[in-house]
Amino acid sequence: MSENSNAIVARGVRKAYTRKKEVVKGLDLTVKRGSVYALLGCNGVGKTTSIRMITGQLAPDAGEISVLGLDPVKDAVKLRRKMAYVAEGQKLYDWMTIDDLIKFVKAFYPEWDDKVCAHLLKMFGLPRGVKLKDYSRGMYTKAALLGALCRDPDLLILDDPMLGLDTAARREFMSGVVDAIHEFDRTVIFSTHIIPEIEALSDYAGIMVDGRLTLEAPVDEIKASFREIRLPADAGDIPELPGIVSVRNTGEDKIVTVKGVESEMTAAFHQAGFRFFTVNAMSLEDIFLAVTAKPEESR
Repeated sequence: MSENSNAIVARGVRKAYTRKKEVVKGLDLTVKRGSVYALLGCNGVGKTTSIRMITGQLAPDAGEISVLGLDPVKDAVKLRRKMAYVAEGQKLYDWMTIDDLIKFVKAFYPEWDDKVCAHLLKMFGLPRGVKLKDYSRGMYTKAALLGALCRDPDLLILDDPMLGLDTAARREFMSGVVDAIHEFDRTVIFSTHIIPEIEALSDYAGIMVDGRLTLEAPVDEIKASFREIRLPADAGDIPELPGIVSVRNTGEDKIVTVKGVESEMTAAFHQAGFRFFTVNAMSLEDIFLAVTAKPEESR
């Protein structure tokens, strides 16, 4: 099912916890080898359930998943040799020091790379001889990342590891992720709803809404295809023009998010009788907020 150029392929994947609660509702996702993929979505839309199916922790109710050419459930043991996973609030053995943790994890993974480990210890600035429970939250999460990277995985999966960290700790952790991604050539999938920190890192992004991937493309392509059009708040109702994603009022402005070719957007607004407006580029976070806005928030 999976092409050599793809690290992860999911097609028609569904998962329900009860008859009335289907969490993933037909996921189609493609992660290319060697890329950094941002899986974006608000809490509760199915990101973590999707990640758990990709890592083989859950079996899908329907559909197919291929990870590094393997079935994540049937080939779980083989896949875990090639994949590393750092999750939100991941717990380590708090009574250990970082050296204790390294010795413990290394015993399970023959492919453990001591040179990479020494390099990361220095890069991350993790203090030796200090129990993990006494680390800052950023250092603690970096310790989990070190334990994952030193196994030299082909695929690194980060499932909202920054959730609950304060701004300083997030920056501390992200500096480690940036350095690690630049130092080592591997596929990374980053599941999160904290977007500004990962926008510059990501090659591709997928946005999940209500259990489905509503948008998936290279980040540069996504940013090139969305524009924010600002009009006076009293400009009147916006007609059903092609490509409109959301409309909201803020202060003295009406902000319309549009997907399409900029010249065609501009022409459509002129033809609809609007004369005074500006067209602006959008960040990935702005696009995410527009795509995931509830109907009552966008009109």
